[in-house]
Amino acid sequence: MASDWKIEDNVSGSETAHKQGTLPDGWHFMYAGVQARAVELVISVREHLETHPLAPPRRISRTLKEAIRKHREKIVCGFYEGTAVIFLIDETRGEPIARPIENFALLRVVR
Repeated sequence: MASDWKIEDNVSGSETAHKQGTLPDGWHFMYAGVQARAVELVISVREHLETHPLAPPRRISRTLKEAIRKHREKIVCGFYEGTAVIFLIDETRGEPIARPIENFALLRVVR
């Protein structure tokens, strides 16, 4: 595999990144676009592949789609004026949106 070295963000760019790497079981990846987003996705895929190997071949696409879906569902939590708040960051329809979650424990049980 061959790739360029250019990375960019909203402010600058440079020729300083090796834009490919390895996944478990001898799989490789290449990426384009914003490096931070690519790194986040690769971390999510690696974590998913720890328990869901890319085999047999007929399941590879499904396994990668599952990893990406899990990556897109992120939780952000904190406190606002002394009250705990939890948001689900949903990127499944393009532009990310933050949806407040109420009764978080109940939501996780129901899913």
